Amino acid sequence: MKTKVIISLIIIVVLLATGIGVYVYLVHKNSPTLTTSSTLANVIDKYDLETVDYKYNSIATMKDGDKDMYYVRYDGDVKLGVDLNEVTFDVNQRNKTITVNVPKATVQTIQVNPVDFIFVKEKYETDTVIVDARQLCKSDLEGKVSSNTELYDRAWNNATGMIDGIIKPLSEGYKVKYEVNGGGSQ
Repeated sequence: MKTKVIISLIIIVVLLATGIGVYVYLVHKNSPTLTTSSTLANVIDKYDLETVDYKYNSIATMKDGDKDMYYVRYDGDVKLGVDLNEVTFDVNQRNKTITVNVPKATVQTIQVNPVDFIFVKEKYETDTVIVDARQLCKSDLEGKVSSNTELYDRAWNNATGMIDGIIKPLSEGYKVKYEVNGGGSQ
């Protein structure tokens, strides 16, 4: 009788161990694994990722020396983002860390649309005024955007958030850290 109980217990233990082993194998077999940094790089399609769309309305002044020629009200649209071709991944298998190097955010596109003009003198209303006004408005908007570090920071942070969402299934079990390409801050 003791022998039958011991044999039954051994059979139950063997069956349980086999069941647990099969379960663990199936779970690990179907879970994504991270092999190299090139795996992560291939997940992200290479293109410019626009992450901030900044709408702007302003008035610019066209001058002739120190004299105002005309004022132009314009609508502007600026898109900022990062170049995904410059994103790199450093995978450390031993420490289970991934360092994602993301370039600084840059202006992807600037579009301006002059809407209204107020001319100081009628003689300034010429055939080329719209071309000159468009360049004036674009320069005005470029100057305002270039000094707005918050826009660049927001674009970079949005980009890292999007990249994180894309690589999350492959980075399970790893600590992911984001850095600006070349060091420094965004």
